Amino acid sequence: MLIPQIPSLLLLREKKFTTRRLYLTRALLRQAFAHCGKIPHCWPSRRSLGRVSSPSVAESSCFGPATDQSPCHEKRFNKRQKTNPLSVLRQAIRGVTPDIAVKARRVGGSTHQVPIEIGSTQGKALAIRWLLGASRKRPGRNMAFKLSSELVDAAKGSGDAIRKKEETHRMAEANRAFAHFR
Repeated sequence: MLIPQIPSLLLLREKKFTTRRLYLTRALLRQAFAHCGKIPHCWPSRRSLGRVSSPSVAESSCFGPATDQSPCHEKRFNKRQKTNPLSVLRQAIRGVTPDIAVKARRVGGSTHQVPIEIGSTQGKALAIRWLLGASRKRPGRNMAFKLSSELVDAAKGSGDAIRKKEETHRMAEANRAFAHFR
């Protein structure tokens, strides 16, 4: 399936996005453009994928869908979505990125959920984490299929990641009275 690639600025230059948790996803996103001729300059090694049981599992999840299933997935994606996949990814991350979150603060023996503003870097990290978590919970065949479905849903304004963002904003709005405890 044609899956958008996370921009290299997001993954390679900011140290928060190069944690072991995101290597497998980065590899899945990279392999999606292998059949389009837009191969990124540095492919991950098999063993650097993280959170997989063996090198063969890492290799199949990284390079499997790009080799034998790509043409039919590309046609199916083009039927569903008539836009550039990279813009779909940017729109999904922009839509899921939260502006405000809540943080637990203990004041006078009781714990309050205090709303705090989130910077753009931390917001993007949360958005990517929520997109990955929502795609892992989806039923489906493989991670590439589930992640692409979640990205398309997030770009449209629905899905579990969008629901998580709205829930976080609702929680911050409900606890607005405790904002002075920052």
